[in-house]
Amino acid sequence: MMPPTIRTPGALATPLRHKPRRRPCAVAAAAALAALIPLSGMAAPVTWAQLGGGNWTTASNWSPAAVPVADDEVTISNGGTAWLGSGGATPLFSLLRVGVDTSGTGVGTVTGTGTDLRAESMEVGVAGTGSGSGNGTIDSKGAVIGGWSTLSVGASSVGAETSQTLSATGTIKAGSVSGFSFYRIGVLRSASGSDSTASGVVITPGTGASTPASGLDVGVLSSTGDRTRATGVLDLGKTSFSQSFSTESINIGVSVSAGGGSFADGTVKVDGRGGAFRQIWVGAIGGTSAAQALASGARGQFRVGGDVDVAYGGAWVGSATGFRHDGDAYDQANGDAEIGGALRLAHIDSLGIGLAQGGEATGSLRAGRLELTATGDGPWFSIGHAWDGGKATGSLEVGAIAADPGSRIAQLVVGGLSGGDARADGKLRIGHGDLQVARDVWIGAGTGVSARGEATLGGVLAGSGNSILNVGFAEAAAGTTMGADVSGTLAVAGMRDFRSYRVGTLLGVSAADARAVGTVSASGTDASTVADSISVGVLSRTGPRAHATGVLDLSHSSLRFDGYDDGVAWIGYADSGRGSFAEGTVSIGGDVGRMRALVVGQVYGSTQERAGSSARGEFRVGGNLDLDVTRGEPWIFIGSTGEGGADRDGSFFDQANGSVQVGGRLRTQDSARFAIGTTVGGEATGALQASRIEITPYGGNSWSSIWIGTSGSGGKASGILQAGRFEMAANAKLDQLVVGASNNGTARGELRSDGGQLRIGQLYVGETGSGGAGSAQGSVQLRATQLTADDVRAGVGIGASASIGLMQSQAQVNGDFRLDNGELLLDDSLLQILDTLTLGSGATLQIDIDGLLRGTQYGAIDADLVSLAGTLAIDLGDFDFFGDSFAFDLVVSGGSDGITGDFTSVLIQGLAAGYEAHYGIELDSTEVYRLRLTREAATVAEPGTLALLLGCLVASAGGRRRAKA
Repeated sequence: MMPPTIRTPGALATPLRHKPRRRPCAVAAAAALAALIPLSGMAAPVTWAQLGGGNWTTASNWSPAAVPVADDEVTISNGGTAWLGSGGATPLFSLLRVGVDTSGTGVGTVTGTGTDLRAESMEVGVAGTGSGSGNGTIDSKGAVIGGWSTLSVGASSVGAETSQTLSATGTIKAGSVSGFSFYRIGVLRSASGSDSTASGVVITPGTGASTPASGLDVGVLSSTGDRTRATGVLDLGKTSFSQSFSTESINIGVSVSAGGGSFADGTVKVDGRGGAFRQIWVGAIGGTSAAQALASGARGQFRVGGDVDVAYGGAWVGSATGFRHDGDAYDQANGDAEIGGALRLAHIDSLGIGLAQGGEATGSLRAGRLELTATGDGPWFSIGHAWDGGKATGSLEVGAIAADPGSRIAQLVVGGLSGGDARADGKLRIGHGDLQVARDVWIGAGTGVSARGEATLGGVLAGSGNSILNVGFAEAAAGTTMGADVSGTLAVAGMRDFRSYRVGTLLGVSAADARAVGTVSASGTDASTVADSISVGVLSRTGPRAHATGVLDLSHSSLRFDGYDDGVAWIGYADSGRGSFAEGTVSIGGDVGRMRALVVGQVYGSTQERAGSSARGEFRVGGNLDLDVTRGEPWIFIGSTGEGGADRDGSFFDQANGSVQVGGRLRTQDSARFAIGTTVGGEATGALQASRIEITPYGGNSWSSIWIGTSGSGGKASGILQAGRFEMAANAKLDQLVVGASNNGTARGELRSDGGQLRIGQLYVGETGSGGAGSAQGSVQLRATQLTADDVRAGVGIGASASIGLMQSQAQVNGDFRLDNGELLLDDSLLQILDTLTLGSGATLQIDIDGLLRGTQYGAIDADLVSLAGTLAIDLGDFDFFGDSFAFDLVVSGGSDGITGDFTSVLIQGLAAGYEAHYGIELDSTEVYRLRLTREAATVAEPGTLALLLGCLVASAGGRRRAKA
């Protein structure tokens, strides 16, 4: 018969294997056991011949008539009792069998008052091939039970499936048990009959004995029927034990290939050092893949006062695998492990705490210290892992972790799930030390729909460069109708070398009211993170009223996008059913480098049924943010809706709010696309603030476009882009800049710059579509900035208004400049227009005059052709009236007939008492709109070479001028 197996995620099949043993028999007798050194010699069979009681040392009680000696095969299986004197020790028998039946029930008892019993192999209360139950007891307080091969007490190995109800009961109470390679205490195998049981108890309070073991089974069932039960207790007191070989496993409370309603319960207590093992199973049950109509379960306790070494195998506590729950019937496993000293893991396959496949599992492991030695990808860590519709709760608490150089684990799962309606709850706490993961990390995350994870690490959590960090993440199969509730919290000193972060992210759950919440924080000042993409507070392909919240706090570290994918960050993003909400917050103290795209606060709607969702995103960078065009066309969306289609359906509309703050430099290429506060029919608010924005050339034709506060039909949008300084490399140029534009919606956009250079193709400020009833307000305020644009359209359309301010700036427009409605403010600035300046009836040209120097101390315009209308507003509040007359060329055209039209009104503020203002078009070699200021008593001479076409039409005296600072 092939050995039974239990499979766990990421682990190889782990057989419960043992060396071949002699086929057991059955009887009753008495004695005590202990340690030995094997002796050579030919084994001779010696059988107890008395049906009643008799003295062990009387030769006639044996057949043949001789007292057993070393190397004999001793059998007491006829119902009689052999009395062995107290004290001393027996010879080393080749085999001691008490109550063994090769074809039926075996019942055996060994009792004593202190005689040490020694045999290479011992079998007490063993039932063998065929059908039968085993019941064995060794009760010899203070005695030593010793051997070097196999110890079987209360065991039954049917050898073929049977429908009979069988049992195996084994009990050992001795001073110590030592030397045996294989232990079978309360083991029942291949008994498919319902209601079969197996029970094993080992109690050895001795202090000095050591028990090297290859295989140890206490309370084990395999290949059994329904409603079977196995119970095992291993209480070694201050005795220590260990595996001396690497081919077997320690199984405490294990049921393999069990039927419905089965249960396994195992307990291990070791006050001394636990020793070294290959594989340890505590509280484990495994069944078939078919649904079980009855609930099964396993419970295990593993408590060691000292150190435990696990090498070249694995450890599992609280594991239920191979089941599918059936209605209300759930298989359950519960494991609890506590190690007072160090848990040393060397080259193992897996560590599983709380595993469930279609059932329920709870696992807990506490250790003073975790030491890891691993080759390759290392072991799989699963703490609270459920799959195929299961439920799992896991906890791992370690005071400190230490890993050999280059050692890492393959995958870390804390509250992880995969598939079905699985639920998982995991907790990981490590006080000190660093941990590296070769593959992925799952904290309250998985491919199912319900998980909760919490992890705290006093050191650095590191990936392998291709690892994914999942915290509060769920991705369900398409069309999943079950509700999702996922949350994850990770707090570490630092993180690095992860390919991507997925925090507070929910994908593909079509049921209503799904939730995903994730928080990641790194407190260390030297933390470094490497990632290709991050998703924080993201919903995608979900049902109505879904909710995702993600927080990524790297306040003391930097984030560099380097390596595998596109370098994209999704912060507060919703592509989900109606009424959904996504919120993401990212705080990075240092730099963010090599990012291609950034999405902060966006609702993406492709159908009207998705309208009514909202997203909010906040992305704060203390240092620099670099967009890298080598990864593709860079783009930023901050507070935007409707990028994929309709975002309004009647009274349902999408809402988005995004904010990006960059304390240092934001660098991108002139191929970038920015959308800040943009919507089609929803509501959007976006803000981008950076100390410095650097734009470098792409190397080819520019196709960049920046939208700030733009809306479509019925939408409301507000966007702000604020830069302490714009810096554009030579030949770099933005293709299009739109600030405040609407097509039958409401839009407000604002661009501010306090220095540098800005080169733009088409500049649109405050514009509405033709024939619409919407409104748009756009504002461009430039201070100490050099602006170059091909064309400017401002305040164009019904309900449109624009505000363009140039303060201590120089601007050149290579084509036309048109302002229909709004204000053009020139403060100590010069605006040069190579083609036509058009000021509409709703336009106001406001010019501040602080001195006599044109373009530096007062605002002025040079244009080839000029069409005037609207209002001229002049501010003289800071001008020093030190003479009798002054002249200011406000607008200079490029020809003798260069100016048409005139201002409807002229407003002058700050005119000093006793001065008159005269303004109008004068002709030099070209037409000039000029302002003259004269004292009232002074005479203005007729210009010798100037023909006064229009002047002194309106005199407007201002109030007393303001004193200059």
